[in-house]
Amino acid sequence: MSSFKIHNVDSAPEGSKEILANYKKRNGMIPNLFGVLAEAPDLLEAYVSLHQWFQSSSLNAEELT
Repeated sequence: MSSFKIHNVDSAPEGSKEILANYKKRNGMIPNLFGVLAEAPDLLEAYVSLHQWFQSSSLNAEELT
């Protein structure tokens, strides 16, 4: 079984550092999923964008959970 590196702001590739730093500033921590996705900056950016679109959709609070 292979394992994935869980990045933090310091260890992440350059393209992921700002996304991780901004998330940590807003939420106080970086989820492990974000740390893993940080290995591929474009993938992390796509995931964050998708999450933001989902949160700003017409779904109500119950439907978002």
